Amino acid sequence: MERFKIGDFDFAADSGELINRNAVARLEPKPTLVLRQLCLSAGRVVSRQCLLDACWGQGDGSDEALTQCIAQIRRALEKVGQSADWIQTRSKVGYRLAEPRSTTPSAAIAPRRRPVLIGAIAAAFALLALWIAYPHAARHFIRHNLGQYHPS
Repeated sequence: MERFKIGDFDFAADSGELINRNAVARLEPKPTLVLRQLCLSAGRVVSRQCLLDACWGQGDGSDEALTQCIAQIRRALEKVGQSADWIQTRSKVGYRLAEPRSTTPSAAIAPRRRPVLIGAIAAAFALLALWIAYPHAARHFIRHNLGQYHPS
């Protein structure tokens, strides 16, 4: 039995069921295969061609059939009380299984930007400390580098 935990609901790939506390939605075979492929690559974009090849076979299937499968998956997600945003579309590229966008303030700063922000704040404090510790040297350095230093 192949099951995937997605947020607070489960996807049973063998039966094609999306299971939430009080609700169950059953997918048809092709949408089940598509969602399984997205679960196996959760967080990464899966190209349309890769999904077509994996779920329909080499050269079979069509863009329209894949689009219909994605629409059915999104309807099933909504049926079990989930957001359709779990399936993100990357235009002309493919699809990605990801958590819906959060509206919490902590999501305002992307995790990969936090180290840059922390580094910038640390550098500002270091410059402030140097300015306080060595005010004459700091003013001399700034005047010299701005071209305002005129020894007489």
